[in-house]
Amino acid sequence: MDYVVDFRDVDRFYDLKPESLLQILGTVSTYDEVLGHHLRPGYMGQWNMAWILYQWKVALKEPKQYARVLRVTTLPIMDRGIYCYRHYLLEDERGCPVGRALSQWVAVDLEKRRLGKIPQEILTLFSDESPLSEREQFVLWPEDLRPLRRQQGNFQKELLIPVLYSDIDVNGHVNNAIYARWATETLHRSDEAFLRTHYPQAFTIVYKKEKTPQGRVRSRFFQDQDTTYHEILDESGQVLTILSMTWVPKAAHLGDYSDYDFSKVDPNARCISCKDR
Repeated sequence: MDYVVDFRDVDRFYDLKPESLLQILGTVSTYDEVLGHHLRPGYMGQWNMAWILYQWKVALKEPKQYARVLRVTTLPIMDRGIYCYRHYLLEDERGCPVGRALSQWVAVDLEKRRLGKIPQEILTLFSDESPLSEREQFVLWPEDLRPLRRQQGNFQKELLIPVLYSDIDVNGHVNNAIYARWATETLHRSDEAFLRTHYPQAFTIVYKKEKTPQGRVRSRFFQDQDTTYHEILDESGQVLTILSMTWVPKAAHLGDYSDYDFSKVDPNARCISCKDR
């Protein structure tokens, strides 16, 4: 999928925001399912099942993407009939890699409220017995797939954040991208100077429990050199989400557009699967 990064997707320094990047990747997943595999939205419901997001792993080496084309290629791979790993490759309009991502989903039986087997029709649709092509292998997340574990440390800042009406998505709980915003907002309240001079080059999120509408969450973090560890908790103290972010210095410029090519900005986004390349 070709996506033109919008003004709303970047911060005051033209850097792509973590929550915006997650929203973009979510859109790519939807395009791949609907346009790439001809599935209707909410297709798992016909088996009384749903996909539940378990974790994100994201690496972005060039965040200054405002008004540029971000080309995202995705590759879903089923595992053991229960999990789906969705791999993402992010490239600029020249085809140069600028980032990678991985999301892990689990199939849940809505009636039994526990892990369920992915329907055979879906396994057949997404599975391909042929070996991965060179392009597909390049799209694969190259690092460890194991999820982040909860860490011990002296939390430096804790912030109470209200759950807004607009934070709730069609699933009836807080949208998964909002947790990244809550994490960075807590860091901002503690040390804005750090956020002005650094951006998260890599981050990982593990979702443990859904946050329902209304109420507040407790967002807290501690920092160890260039890494911050975050926890989001509900009113009762249960951990909803844990996050880890690795920070690097921001580029001093606000965006160099001397090479900007209007012909590369196509307003008609299209779905790109590994098979197209």
